Amino acid sequence: MDIYLKASGGSIASSPAAVFTIRNLNSGLILFATINITLLPLAGAPLMGRVFNQQNQSSVFESLYERPGGMIGPIFIQRNPPGVMLERAAAWYTSWAWNMSTEPMGYQRSWILDRKTLSECGNFSANAVRLQQETSCTGWKARPKKWKNGILTFNTRMNNPENGRSEGDQHSTAVKVRNKDKLAVWADDYVFESPTKTRATVVFAAINGSIVGGDTTTTEGFGKQITSIACQITIEFVDDILTVGVAPDTARAQLGSVAQLRNSKSLNELALWFAISPVGNGASVFGTMPMYDAPWGEIPLRFTSTNEGLNKGWEMEKIRHFISVSIGATALRASTSPDANPVTMRSSAHTLKLDPNRPLLLLVLPVLILINAAFLVLWNARLYRQTKIPCYQQAKLSEILTFSQSNDLREAAESAWRSEGEKNELDSLGVRYWYDEGAWALHTVNAKSKGQKKSRRQSLAGYELVDRNV
Repeated sequence: MDIYLKASGGSIASSPAAVFTIRNLNSGLILFATINITLLPLAGAPLMGRVFNQQNQSSVFESLYERPGGMIGPIFIQRNPPGVMLERAAAWYTSWAWNMSTEPMGYQRSWILDRKTLSECGNFSANAVRLQQETSCTGWKARPKKWKNGILTFNTRMNNPENGRSEGDQHSTAVKVRNKDKLAVWADDYVFESPTKTRATVVFAAINGSIVGGDTTTTEGFGKQITSIACQITIEFVDDILTVGVAPDTARAQLGSVAQLRNSKSLNELALWFAISPVGNGASVFGTMPMYDAPWGEIPLRFTSTNEGLNKGWEMEKIRHFISVSIGATALRASTSPDANPVTMRSSAHTLKLDPNRPLLLLVLPVLILINAAFLVLWNARLYRQTKIPCYQQAKLSEILTFSQSNDLREAAESAWRSEGEKNELDSLGVRYWYDEGAWALHTVNAKSKGQKKSRRQSLAGYELVDRNV
């Protein structure tokens, strides 16, 4: 410690400079160990910050998921005025169209799943029902059967006896459309291709507007042109595996299957709801078919008689996207009718948390300090044994002079104490510190001893005699 204090002056900043004062191995080892003990605690603050710094880590969660079961109860019937509409799905669609909310898991909109709930679950893999969609759009001439009092009437082919509906469940043979410069939508035809597959034809007609790739009809006496397309939308329910992100390595949860889907009639009728989603998600104004405004965002806005928009610049690709988002809203609405038996699913997500392995780092500094301290103790003990120092107690120079005086030095001190004058003989008395008669002591230069060992000669005036009464 004396070596360290002498080299560094007790300053932590001067500790590295103390290395240049090393003259031998013993002083070097002691100095390095002392510097380590002094500087290691300074690393405590950054090490503590490292240990308690939260990391974005992947964690596995378990949650209960209510499988879709109730689906959509009534069947779709197109009448004037329209009957049951998909109001819950329309609420979702409207919030997305007006940018009031973001569609959850938009890339998985073709799955019958509660995407709003699952969007908070992170990464997972599950068995579920996927809507296999096929959409084909071509130009189609929409010729109004008649127009009167601002209402256009169009014939449809919805009453198909092959669909097996009773007389009370039949559709109207014609639909009514308002004479507004909007995009009108209605179903023209549908076919049940298999027990789980339905194809429907949906007409998109821009009244006094334009659709790129559509056919334009100009009726004499009507005064407006109608540009329209017909899209054949095919929906089939299939069992599939949905994987979102890097799913945890666990068994996939059964979040749904085709066998669990229910409807008041058949799965064909349920698939029909998805196929005519642009019609079912619209708003009927004054008992006519739904209409939409050209989008100022990504998807058209539902016309509710209070909003006004443009009716030009419609494109087939945008209408296909409109169909896809509308079907996604219907799927989200259908998935929120839960089954009676929820399932447990496992998912993973990145969360901020402490690393459980880092607290062990807190042991590094104390262990290093203890190792250096133990080394100092052992090395000093070794040095004390080699030099045969009898006592480890530190003492001041005055104490050494008081308790290490030999008899001849005491006699000289007593003689000087009794003498009078400005200077006494102690000013010129030479002393040596040597081992004699089993002990180290101060002797005068004139003293003789057989066992004396040579030591540095120094005048006694350089020492401080504090006990002159001895």
